[in-house]
Amino acid sequence: MGVIGIDGTWYLLSPTVNTVAILPENLAVAYNDTVQRLKPRYIPLVQRGELTPEAAWREHTHVAWQILVTQLHLRYDRIEPQKGA
Repeated sequence: MGVIGIDGTWYLLSPTVNTVAILPENLAVAYNDTVQRLKPRYIPLVQRGELTPEAAWREHTHVAWQILVTQLHLRYDRIEPQKGA
């Protein structure tokens, strides 16, 4: 699965040899649970002004996917656009 973000970043999920089968609705639940578990890490960063809400959400979701792909044996790539391109 591939998604292109508004800033041109590509987000790719692909199976590996050891990928665990999961129903889409179960993946959505696992993703939401992971995002909720990580919230306490990012709220203070925004409150202190260290990250904008958008930057915090971008990193928050990136880390959530990194955790999930490890559990499900998926491959996750985030490919950012080249500066000046």
